[in-house]
Amino acid sequence: MVHYIPHQAVIREQAETTKMRIVYDCSSRANTQTPSLNDCLETGPPLQRLLFDILLRNRMRKHWVTGDIHKAFLQIRVHEQDLDAQRVLWYDNLTDRNIAEYRFTRVIFGATSSPYILGATPQKHIKGYNETFTVTAQALLEDTYVDEIQGGGDVEEDAATFKEEASNIMSEGGFNLHKWHSNVEQIKFS
Repeated sequence: MVHYIPHQAVIREQAETTKMRIVYDCSSRANTQTPSLNDCLETGPPLQRLLFDILLRNRMRKHWVTGDIHKAFLQIRVHEQDLDAQRVLWYDNLTDRNIAEYRFTRVIFGATSSPYILGATPQKHIKGYNETFTVTAQALLEDTYVDEIQGGGDVEEDAATFKEEASNIMSEGGFNLHKWHSNVEQIKFS
């Protein structure tokens, strides 16, 4: 089935990094008889841990570090056979109003299945590190909320180790971490 997804720009002048985002309406319908894209997608079970539990565990750490998965949804590829479900129409030239048709190759924010896909994809990747980076892998699996990660421990080196290992684990899966924050002064935030 082919779906054309309506979209519009949302501009946030005060944002530090992304001033403009495109918002997609995957719940829109061509008419009352046709299903929306979201009507056709399986939502999947919730994979997110309870936010309260995550925050509480982080408060129990004497030294902590947090980070963000850079453009998390856009790091996950859509299977070739599913590309027609995520089409958009775009002006390739505003003066002439020529319309171009594009298909998304990445998971978009706004589809009902996107949160599940964002949870399941990194989880599958991280589980491959359970034996080599046990503490960091466990923290990534238990203390990640959507695209926010956190870890640390009782000594400053625990937070630095988490940052380094988490960066390596996630980058090997195609996920780059940024927007680092910590209560440890020695951690470099590059």
